[in-house]
Amino acid sequence: MTDRNGIKKGYTLIELIVVVALFSLLLAITLPNSAIIRNFNERQELRMIEKDLRQARNKAILENRLIDVSFYVDGNQYIIQYSESEKIKVYKLKSGLRIFHAGTSGFKFNGTGRVGNSNTVALKKSDGRTYHIAVGVNTTEITLREVK
Repeated sequence: MTDRNGIKKGYTLIELIVVVALFSLLLAITLPNSAIIRNFNERQELRMIEKDLRQARNKAILENRLIDVSFYVDGNQYIIQYSESEKIKVYKLKSGLRIFHAGTSGFKFNGTGRVGNSNTVALKKSDGRTYHIAVGVNTTEITLREVK
């Protein structure tokens, strides 16, 4: 196509190839970064769950009260509470981490920091790796480990 002055308008094939190549390069750079960011956020959530369990145990000891930490597969969330009416924290997992098995739903810390029953909560990352969080009945040790 030409304008009134006889100058051709439009893009050459080389210009179009260069633009497509630049877009492809930008896409190739950003896709791995989004996976890295998602993986980082999932690890942060795993650490936060472990930290929240430690804080719930310590709060139960300090206040000499029963604290319940319940995990819900359906809502992909956990709730830390004194009782049904006194919730301390409600957190819905956001990064792609999923609760896929909660055993007897969670952990109940008594005034000595011990749990009444052993339980394991299983979490799965978006890359398929599985993690277990458990609280020792006698030791009250909270462990987070990858299951292979």
